Amino acid sequence: MQQIKPALIYFILIFATGFALAMIRIPFLVPRLGERWAELVELPFMVLASFLVARWLVQRFGLVTVVQCIGTGLPALLMMLSAELAVMWFQGQSLGEYLAGRNENSGTPTNSPHRVHQVQTDIPIRYLCLSPFRAGCYDASIWNVPEPGRLSTKSDPNNMAGV
Repeated sequence: MQQIKPALIYFILIFATGFALAMIRIPFLVPRLGERWAELVELPFMVLASFLVARWLVQRFGLVTVVQCIGTGLPALLMMLSAELAVMWFQGQSLGEYLAGRNENSGTPTNSPHRVHQVQTDIPIRYLCLSPFRAGCYDASIWNVPEPGRLSTKSDPNNMAGV
């Protein structure tokens, strides 16, 4: 239950970022580049925003285990899928119509927005939780390194700040 608040914050910030980027992508990039290239231009910005928000949430809420990080990412993914289904429903589309209207030539990363969100949640979880020497989420006792904020000076051979 403690992961619901960071999941909600993650969902709101990433959804707002996607909405803001869509306000740039749709009127300015799609007419010039086409839908596929416009989405590919937007994708790195969404991944970067996702990474930064996930990193901030890990530090802000003290998510220290992989289970806590995944317990935050999965509800956020469900919220994103729910929002996408709600938008589809408000547009009066059925699921079949929505899927049939997707651009098959866009490729895997941009085939559907939930795949983009899957990339957004997968990269931060891997980067922040599974790599112990990045300033993310880890249990310091497992890796035998100092906890974040308790890193020693560079003269200490156990200092992992430069890694």
